Amino acid sequence: MWAALLLALPAIALLWLGLVDHNSGPRRPPGVVVAPYYPGGAWAIVTDLAVGAVVIAVTALAVHGSVLRRTGYAIPRRTALAALAVTGWAPYLGFHVLAVSGGASFVSTLVLLRWKAVPTTASEPEPWPVKQLVALLATAAVLVLSYAAFHPLRAAGLGVFSDSNARTGMTVDIRNSGYAGVKIVGVDTPAGTGAFPFFRQPLAGTAIRPHATLTVLLRPTCPPTVVHIRYRLLGRVWTEPLLLPLACSD
Repeated sequence: MWAALLLALPAIALLWLGLVDHNSGPRRPPGVVVAPYYPGGAWAIVTDLAVGAVVIAVTALAVHGSVLRRTGYAIPRRTALAALAVTGWAPYLGFHVLAVSGGASFVSTLVLLRWKAVPTTASEPEPWPVKQLVALLATAAVLVLSYAAFHPLRAAGLGVFSDSNARTGMTVDIRNSGYAGVKIVGVDTPAGTGAFPFFRQPLAGTAIRPHATLTVLLRPTCPPTVVHIRYRLLGRVWTEPLLLPLACSD
């Protein structure tokens, strides 16, 4: 409970500010590490690992203290850390080392922790390693802020499109959550934008102002799970993978 409360507030703030992606849902891609950013390169993966390390550390420390106070049994902190990391059962964590469901991960965590728990006469856990936690938090914060600054695009919504000319596709709202404008260079799936319901303007060359949203028509009726968009930001071309927020029928 304490771990969830400690992690929920910053997670909600990051989501509200548009600094992180929300990759949960029916189209969550497979992979060992897929959150908070889809692994589109080394920068995203390192950032995901840093955020995951914070989540695991806080959750493991909270679980360690809670088990000791409530049961009189002690779990080595390293064991708690390893159990949460391997099973992937921790709030808001995008780790999937084991290819099992959330319920199976939860049961696996309980079995591992119970196996390693031993009786103790201590009534209170050791103090949290504050210096190490602060260093870990600072590292994760720098990575999140720097990655989000140069990868500001977010898929905000998805809908089905059809018109009287038998054109079909899916519309997605792309939001620029950054503080600088971006100019779309290209996308890896047929797409267009412009006035509804025509969407006749090519996506390439379209600018998105800071904190503005652009509605894009993806031509396939069921587009890929992940759409890669190339854009120019601060004089350089970047590529960002966007995980579409809802599933569609193949």
